[in-house]
Amino acid sequence: MRLIRKMNGWFIAGICVALWLVYDHMVIPMPFISDWWKNSMEYRYQMRWDLESRHHLMGKTKAAVLSLLGPPDDTAGVHQEWLEYRTRNIPGTSVTRYDIRFENDKVVEFEGHSH
Repeated sequence: MRLIRKMNGWFIAGICVALWLVYDHMVIPMPFISDWWKNSMEYRYQMRWDLESRHHLMGKTKAAVLSLLGPPDDTAGVHQEWLEYRTRNIPGTSVTRYDIRFENDKVVEFEGHSH
C-alpha cells in the first residue's frame, strides 16, 4: 500500500511538472501592433509571427523599419548595417534578440537569438 501511495505521489508530481513545462513554453501569437512594439518589450515575441508573415521586413528600407518598429533597443551597438530589438519569450522570462541586417539601405536578414 505504501508503494502505491509513493507511486501516486510521483505520478502527481510528474503531471505537475509536465503541466508547468507546457504552460511555461506556451506562447499565444497575437497581431502585430506597431505602437505596442515601440512601447513595450512584453508582447513582442507573440507579435513577431504576425510581423514576419504580414509585414515582410525583407527588402524594406531602414527608414521604413524604424517607422514600423521604432528606435532599436541596443542604441550603444547601433551600426549602419544592423538594428537590434529585444523581446521576452514569455512575459518576465528569457530575452530574445532580433537583429535586422541591411545592405544598401535594404533589409537582407532578420533573425532571432536567445540569451
